[in-house]
Amino acid sequence: MVYRKRYRGFESHPLRNTFYACVLRSLNDGTFYYGSSADIPGRLKQHNAGKIRYPKGHRLYELHYQEEFATRVNAVVRVKFFKSIAGRR
Repeated sequence: MVYRKRYRGFESHPLRNTFYACVLRSLNDGTFYYGSSADIPGRLKQHNAGKIRYPKGHRLYELHYQEEFATRVNAVVRVKFFKSIAGRR
């Protein structure tokens, strides 16, 4: 019997093995948005188009910083660090 491994979005998919933790900066008011994604350019387009609720009022965004990770879990952990007091420094 053959068992298939199911990918639920938390682990790296064999064809997509990079995830990013990123910091976006608003060109309007200088606020920062912290998030993770497997597709940074696509995510940036969504933010600038107003398709994501929080950043909608702070448009336009530019990529301020990014880090690459092998799994989504590691990227999310890094985003949580960015949101902490130590990470904001």
